[in-house]
Amino acid sequence: MSGTTDKIFISYKRKDVTFVKGVYDELLKLGYSIFWDRQLRGGQFPLALENEIKSSTDFVLIVTENTFMPSENADENWVVREIRIALENNINIVPVFYKTAFPNDLPEDIAAVGSYNGTMVYDFIRLGESIYDIHQNFLKSRPGQSESIESRNNYKSASESELQRLKIQAKGAYEVDNDAISFALADFPADKPLNVLDAGCAYGFVGQLHFNDDRFANVVGIDKEAGCIDYANEEFGNSKFSYHEIDLVNELSEGLEAIKHEKGIAGFDLVFVALVMHHLKDEDVPKMLRTIRKHMSENGVIIIRTIDDGSHIADGDDGIVDRIIYLSGSVKGGSDRYNGRKIYRFLLNAGLRDIKMKSYMKDTTSFDADSRQLLFDERFSYRIHNFKRNLDERPDDKEHQNNYHEMKELLKKLEDKIHEKSFWYCEYDYVGIAKK
Repeated sequence: MSGTTDKIFISYKRKDVTFVKGVYDELLKLGYSIFWDRQLRGGQFPLALENEIKSSTDFVLIVTENTFMPSENADENWVVREIRIALENNINIVPVFYKTAFPNDLPEDIAAVGSYNGTMVYDFIRLGESIYDIHQNFLKSRPGQSESIESRNNYKSASESELQRLKIQAKGAYEVDNDAISFALADFPADKPLNVLDAGCAYGFVGQLHFNDDRFANVVGIDKEAGCIDYANEEFGNSKFSYHEIDLVNELSEGLEAIKHEKGIAGFDLVFVALVMHHLKDEDVPKMLRTIRKHMSENGVIIIRTIDDGSHIADGDDGIVDRIIYLSGSVKGGSDRYNGRKIYRFLLNAGLRDIKMKSYMKDTTSFDADSRQLLFDERFSYRIHNFKRNLDERPDDKEHQNNYHEMKELLKKLEDKIHEKSFWYCEYDYVGIAKK
């Protein structure tokens, strides 16, 4: 976000200054220009505040139990006045709720703000993750600002290093996927031949692990990466398994319609979507899911598996894991690392029903040396790629230089730490299962 022309006005009650200072610091790390009233020194205070709001692109509203309580020694709640100015001037309002929500009795002239979505913060310790969620989902891109994280995703699966990593990843998730698939297929007759769509199939490794038996009649893999599709067809393609180059957002419906016609099938009974949605913009995920839903059979079931960096915790690492995760979330061209929490909302908004959520914990308690190395290779080693790509594009950029070298050093330290007996690490896979 370095160089952004966005300016944020923070509106808050003085009683909440400690929490607000935390929000301010986290937004500052993301490169925003920020105003809060502690920067004013004398002069016409009300007029100065009004001018600051009008000149802002975003209005971050801190909502706590104190926000709408009557103010002491004042005729009017200053926060209410600031909200009114923001509404009158069409400023983008982003609520940050700290363990509470909007009251039901908002003043009439600002009642409209009660319908605004925002981010809920329950744990001050994990405040940075919540502010990053705001950055990803609520603070809007402006013309002329530096390219935002959500506007560009640099991930490319068609490379030799990713081929090997994704092969490891498919094996590592075998038990999770097997459990989810068994659960999803429980209502289908055992003798019914099933048509499967593996959306975002990459090299086809997951499909080969789970859909090889006779219960599955057709297994269709789709991915936008031509290199992955070529590999999958060459290695696994046959009358049952076929792989097609299709963008999961653009021309998806036309592509699926053509495949169904070619295969002579009415719809897909099982749709499997693993580690895909974090590479898409939030607004594109429900669009993709709604399109897929149209091409499912009457009783079709969809499985979504993804990750969430908010579930990654470690001990005995000197804070290295937290720093790696923070840098991964702020790098230009990175993916949304906090999307496991969004599965339910995405499925619901896409019109899917009978949604079930599952979570699977993985930790290093019983890991041997080889398992620990595989964990590093699968979950951490790739995080250098966007830093390297950004540096290659702008080798003279000091920020890219510093971030690349810091991440490189952190990963070296973590690879050593991960083999120490005192190192403990835990993460979750998140799975959503729903019916058409």
